[in-house]
Amino acid sequence: GANVIFMILIAIAIFVFVSYINDRHYYRCDFTASGKYSLTAKTKKILKNLDQPVFITSLLVQSKDYRFYGQIVDILEEYKYVSNKITVTLLNPLTDRTKITELAEKLKMDLEELQMNSIIFTCGDKSKHVQQSEVIEREFPFKFKGEEIFTSAVLNVTREKQTNVYFTKGHGEREYGDFERAGLGNLASAIKRA
Repeated sequence: GANVIFMILIAIAIFVFVSYINDRHYYRCDFTASGKYSLTAKTKKILKNLDQPVFITSLLVQSKDYRFYGQIVDILEEYKYVSNKITVTLLNPLTDRTKITELAEKLKMDLEELQMNSIIFTCGDKSKHVQQSEVIEREFPFKFKGEEIFTSAVLNVTREKQTNVYFTKGHGEREYGDFERAGLGNLASAIKRA
């Protein structure tokens, strides 16, 4: 009987030791052929070279029919895994009203300006709001553009100098709010994301 108890204690000790090592040396692997669940080398380089902390706050509402919620959360966790300068906070706008009020005060915004189903990137006094609709291309087949949009947002809040783009109108130029074939709406949206 003492032999069995001794073996059980050794098994428990081995389990605890392996769990401790696993917790301290966590490593993520993507075994898909296309690297679908991995960040690109360019994004990893940008994240590793961050010199200021970037805070990412998700205001997404998780619902049963929203299939992209998991992808967004996974990619945000991947950003946090690559760089220790990234902090990710997931808030539910329907239940975490106190934290959202604190966030609005911190960003010096009205509570109405913080939109549900958005992700907010902040660094210092700069912030960038990314809408859920920007992350998912709505034309069939649906395309997830999370990494492209999120990396652009990180660069936007960490860059020293912001780039300005101007559109002129009044002399027959195309409208930047027009999303028809001849309009500049898609170009204007892409520039806003950059």
